[in-house]
Amino acid sequence: PQAHGDDASFEAVADVFGSMPVGQRLNVIPPSFVSEMMQLAIEKSYEARMEDVRDILFAVFQMDLSDDHLYQELLNTYKPLFDKYETDMSAIRRSQIKQLYEEGG
Repeated sequence: PQAHGDDASFEAVADVFGSMPVGQRLNVIPPSFVSEMMQLAIEKSYEARMEDVRDILFAVFQMDLSDDHLYQELLNTYKPLFDKYETDMSAIRRSQIKQLYEEGG
């Protein structure tokens, strides 16, 4: 899945993540696409800004990813980033993402 990962900006990855919960609920995105996007988000996490971390983790919070092998890896990769940026996030988003970590990681 690295074929088109090299030229994707991290901001674009985060933007796509924002629409994935709806796409998953509507059954219009295949699990393989979700996995590929999670892998890309993990590989490019070093580029993440606060907004990207917030948007990706909030999208993950809304999705059913419990069976995806990359789910725990993504949570583990983003935990230090969340810790770094959480004070810059709104109280509601911070609380929702903390709940994600309590439930999933």
